[in-house]
Amino acid sequence: MIASEVWDSETKSTEFVCSRAARKALNIVPEMSSALVRMSLPSSLASRSIYFKEMGCFTTSIWMLYLIRLLSVVTCSQPVHLSVLSLSLVSPVSPPLQSNCNGSATLSTQVQLPCTELHAASWEHKSEREKRGEIVASLRLLVEGVKSERSLRPTGCGALLLQRLENNINNYLLILTRLQLSGAVVTPSLSCVPRSTQSLRTVLMSYNLLISAKLEWFMVGLEHKCTNSR
Repeated sequence: MIASEVWDSETKSTEFVCSRAARKALNIVPEMSSALVRMSLPSSLASRSIYFKEMGCFTTSIWMLYLIRLLSVVTCSQPVHLSVLSLSLVSPVSPPLQSNCNGSATLSTQVQLPCTELHAASWEHKSEREKRGEIVASLRLLVEGVKSERSLRPTGCGALLLQRLENNINNYLLILTRLQLSGAVVTPSLSCVPRSTQSLRTVLMSYNLLISAKLEWFMVGLEHKCTNSR
C-alpha cells in the first residue's frame, strides 16, 4: 500500500494508536523533503548518499519526547517548543518522488502553518478530545492551504507533490476523527495564531513537527488502551 493513498480509517484507527510502526509508515514527509533536497542540488551531488543523514536523531528525539512527558508533572511557565523534537522517519512504502521538479519548493501563495508548540503542564490537563481537537484543527488549516496552492498547479511535478501531501494529511484526519475517545464533545480549535510561508520546505518541516512530535505524544498517551502495545 502506498502511504499517500487514503487508508480505510474504520479499520486502521486502532492499528494507528497501537502500532508505532504503522504511524511511522504513514509519514511521507522525510521522503518528500529528501526529494526537494535532490531537486536543489547538481545531479552529481544528488546521486550521492544525502538521504537524511540526520536519521540517527530519531532515537534521541523519541527519548527526548519521553523525557518531556516525565518532566511535565512539574508546572511549566513557558511552552515547550517542539522544534527540538524534529524527527526524520523514512517511510519505505512510498515510491521515489521525481527529482526534476525545479521550482516546486517555492509556493505561489502563502500557506498557513499548523500549531506545533505545546505547553506541557496544560496539555496533561486537557481531555483526549481536546488534544485531538487541537491537532485536527491544525491539520485542517494546513490541508486547506495545500488545496488552494494545488488549484494553481493543476499539472506537473509540483502538482504531484502537493497532491501527495494533501492525501497524506487527509489520512491523518480520517484516522483521528474516528478514534473513540473519552470526554465531552469539543469543537476543534487552533492553539496558536498561525504563521504563513511560501516555502514548501517550511511547510513540510512544520507538518513533520506536528505529526512526529505533538501527534506522537498524543498517541503515546493512548497506548494504555491497547491490549498489546507495540
